[in-house]
Amino acid sequence: MSGWEVEVIPDSGTLFLRVHKVHVREDDSIAAGAFADHGGGMSVDWAKYATPHDTRSHPTKGPGNYGAVSMNAGHVRSIDALKVIHEPIKDHPTLPDNRAHSEVIGDKTNEVRMKLGRIVDWAIRLGDPIRASYR
Repeated sequence: MSGWEVEVIPDSGTLFLRVHKVHVREDDSIAAGAFADHGGGMSVDWAKYATPHDTRSHPTKGPGNYGAVSMNAGHVRSIDALKVIHEPIKDHPTLPDNRAHSEVIGDKTNEVRMKLGRIVDWAIRLGDPIRASYR
């Protein structure tokens, strides 16, 4: 089976990031630690192929421990030369297929993480009901 085509995510595109409860402050804001690289970049899902519920459901350790935030791809790109790259996962030996998978590439300094924290909005807050994917 062949993989999905890599597409250009437009600046108007929406990205979803899964946020673990340890990165949510008492005032419901997101701690800078949520904006971390895992491997080559910060893993996000492109809204063209995923819902916030899809993004929240990725972890195997219980979606109830996670929320999901949304951010605009153009706003992400405007922060200190961050890049947003579509990197769908298909037929990977250890990862589930995910056509929406994308990466935010670039140095996540404390300043960059603080800027990311200012451009996100909650898509699913911690404690919101867990629902099946819309797709």
